[in-house]
Amino acid sequence: MHESLQWDDLPLGDHFVPAGTLLAGEYMRLVMPVPLQQRFMERLFCAGETSACDWQIAFQSDEGRYPIGTSAFTWRIGSLIRDHGILANLTLGENLLLPFLYQQDREKLLQAEAARDKVATWLGVREQLAERAGVRSTYMHALISLGRCMLTKPRVIVAQEAHIGMSPEHLAHFRALSGELLQELDCGLLYLSDSADEGSALTFAKSVHISSGAGAKA
Repeated sequence: MHESLQWDDLPLGDHFVPAGTLLAGEYMRLVMPVPLQQRFMERLFCAGETSACDWQIAFQSDEGRYPIGTSAFTWRIGSLIRDHGILANLTLGENLLLPFLYQQDREKLLQAEAARDKVATWLGVREQLAERAGVRSTYMHALISLGRCMLTKPRVIVAQEAHIGMSPEHLAHFRALSGELLQELDCGLLYLSDSADEGSALTFAKSVHISSGAGAKA
């Protein structure tokens, strides 16, 4: 099956992401400051109909073309974010199921509930699922994001440098789990970083530096 994430120039205030294509199984790095990363993520997952977002971006497969803002697009694009990945008023178990609770698809929710314990065991958080989330570390935010991706099985993951601020022990565990996730899903990765020397040890097909105005360099 031929799958890709495709986009025209994407405006980000005074900046823009130049047009591009990310193939399934390929890793691409977008180099931009953290505030732009957050704006990018907010726009990418804009809610409602396609008209809710003026970006020209879609997921393309043999089955069809799914524009940004549609449910089909959202299910195929996962996220790994540095923070704000957990809702404090929910339990950790509910946070893992958050994409399914938002979509209100009962069949998918039941399937996710059946797989949740296995995913939580893989993450090492099974004994904590009933705990109210409250305030959690960067590490826990990253684990919950990983778990959601394992449950939703997206074809492309958009990731910030979620590991920033982790202890060496947590960083080693997070990187090991991230590698297992990417291997299991065989998906594309759009990696947002504020530096081309971020030390992820990932092999990128392309790095794109986001510039203001008309200038952008690859």
